[in-house]
Amino acid sequence: MNDSRYTVTVKLTSQELDYIRSIIPDELMSILNLCLCSMNHNSFMLSLSKKNSGQFRSFFTEELAKHGFNDNYLPNSEGYMLESLIDRFFCPRL
Repeated sequence: MNDSRYTVTVKLTSQELDYIRSIIPDELMSILNLCLCSMNHNSFMLSLSKKNSGQFRSFFTEELAKHGFNDNYLPNSEGYMLESLIDRFFCPRL
């Protein structure tokens, strides 16, 4: 089955986009730059293949495990951001 037929569209604020740009590796930055569209000065949209959305979700999940929880294993502010991104980058099976 051709993965390119299945896409996920993610809307981002400028703050979310700045956060993502501050943490992702070069490989994901290349994908981000290719797939990013500006909707207005504070709103952006990504249209990603299922494979690419999965790559972002995997990276966000790793970051969540490393930096997203306080000493009581409750989400901190970064954790809440990462959890939101993980959910929004999900591409359901069709």
